Amino acid sequence: MKASEWLRTLPPSHGPAREAAILAAVREGWHITPQWCPVTSTIHGHTATLFCSADALAIGEPGDSVRVSTNALTAQAIADLLGASLETSRIHDLAYQQADVNLEPILNPGGIKPGDPRMADTDVMVAFSTAIDAALGGRGGLVREVSKSWIVHPRMAVSPTQAVNYGFLTTRQPSQFGPYKTASGLVAWQTPGGMHDTSHSDYSQLCTLVLSACIVDGQDHQLVDVMRDPDLAWLVSDDGPLKVTRYHVPISAFAKTEPPPDTERNS
Repeated sequence: MKASEWLRTLPPSHGPAREAAILAAVREGWHITPQWCPVTSTIHGHTATLFCSADALAIGEPGDSVRVSTNALTAQAIADLLGASLETSRIHDLAYQQADVNLEPILNPGGIKPGDPRMADTDVMVAFSTAIDAALGGRGGLVREVSKSWIVHPRMAVSPTQAVNYGFLTTRQPSQFGPYKTASGLVAWQTPGGMHDTSHSDYSQLCTLVLSACIVDGQDHQLVDVMRDPDLAWLVSDDGPLKVTRYHVPISAFAKTEPPPDTERNS
């Protein structure tokens, strides 16, 4: 389905109906099939090849698509449906460092300022995606920095409703007013943040993913196992081994597919 047609079915404001419509579109296969780009991580004598989505997830068809803003639960459900995981801050940084195209973050699409209640409106989501397209100018490959991302992070263990966002990496120099240095030594407008719950959405929170399958030291692995491994976790996590590796998503989110492994929130 073309995005120009699909968008006419969406409510003008963010809420459960829009989240459900986005997830349904992915279940129906109306999304642009992600291109998975290899990203390498080497630390402590180990090397991993991860496969990150080239761009944020978009609904529609080539030439008529829109990147979609989601809350953390919808992002997790989409990842599960596509055999993928949400990023960690380290994976997000690695994708940025190895990208074919790096964009400066687009902070105020449509003139929207931080804290504006319209930040989550559908027309602002569309304006943000359109601005990214304009900045790309037809360039492809692994593209960053398209957005902030909902990430896997130790703060998720605080509460089942705790969401953590991260990103908007930039070449600007940090100051006391931002942006800020990250654990990887990069500069970001959003360091790992725990100010939002899993129902929050705004234009900046797009869906960038990493495949669940990866390669470590020449052997096939599941990313979730690497995230938990005391020795290997540092390949993908600035925080070491992770006890919680996904947001809790109800089984009902997978009405057209078998429930994914590790559906329950790990603890």
